Amino acid sequence: MVVARIVNEYIPLLHIPIPKRHNPLVIVPTRNVVEISIEKGSENLIIEGDIPDEVFNPIVIFTQLLMKKLRCERKFKGLKIRFKGSYTNTLYLYALLTNLIVEQLIGDIDSEIIRSLYHIDREIGFEDSIHALRLALIIKKPFIWRLGEDAISLDKMIYVEVISRKLHTNMRLIHEIPLIDLITHVAGLSIIEGFKRINEGRSLRGVLRVMNSLWHILYGVRVDEDMEMNEGDYKVFVKEINGCSLITFRIVSGDNT
Repeated sequence: MVVARIVNEYIPLLHIPIPKRHNPLVIVPTRNVVEISIEKGSENLIIEGDIPDEVFNPIVIFTQLLMKKLRCERKFKGLKIRFKGSYTNTLYLYALLTNLIVEQLIGDIDSEIIRSLYHIDREIGFEDSIHALRLALIIKKPFIWRLGEDAISLDKMIYVEVISRKLHTNMRLIHEIPLIDLITHVAGLSIIEGFKRINEGRSLRGVLRVMNSLWHILYGVRVDEDMEMNEGDYKVFVKEINGCSLITFRIVSGDNT
């Protein structure tokens, strides 16, 4: 039997990954739509579509670790996944496709199952954004979340319209950063303030200036402040599987359809 899905992409719009710290994340859907069909019975895991190796390889590792945890390596019949559509975030692709694999193997996903997958994701090397993106696929609304706490959904439905995306694959954590506890605190407060401003329809420009500056302090990436942008357009760094991307975006309203 073939299972088909059409879903909106979600991205960790407001998020600054800091090793050994667990700050809030704001997860928001984009206007990008992906279509996926999944079918059991192939000899192994096959993914057809525009899936880069940086996404495919950890999916294979995830599947192997999941089979080991479920103690059913020998019972795995294989899956064929067909993917098409547009996306801007590789972390989302990993979360979406592995969620679908889990559904095919053990049934519908809920928050308890997502919580149990956290350790597999950590073993692969992912941070909290994957857990949040897994939750997005069942919450289906913009929300803010922090590890160990319940998600809080936005009062209204909004989308991110991605205008441009520039990858930074050479992102490197700068070690021995002074005042890391203060930086972590400022990052968390900025994300919470950003969520409030999205909810109230207020400008994100000042909040994103702080967040992008923290990305520069931690990882050495920077925004070209001289670049002209239209009113209502913003730039922010977004975590990817390898490095990060600098996206230009605007927020648009919409209903949950």
